[in-house]
Amino acid sequence: MINLHPSIIRNKILDILELIAPHINLTKVDIQGNLPDEFKINELDFALLVSRIEAAFDIEIPESDYGRINSISRLLNYIEKRI
Repeated sequence: MINLHPSIIRNKILDILELIAPHINLTKVDIQGNLPDEFKINELDFALLVSRIEAAFDIEIPESDYGRINSISRLLNYIEKRI
């Protein structure tokens, strides 16, 4: 099990989001906000986000869990429990 500080996980998530949605302003991100709404990303972008998160943290996120990772905060908690 890897022990990463939450700020490192958060920064990796934001880096990946910036690649997928370069139009976002990372200084004004609401970590509780709904990812598709907050970042104006579609289902394909969300699938790409999940794929890159899986690769970055060496985890698998089943499609059945997508509803549990619909904000940065929830995604952060999800990753912390699996690494």
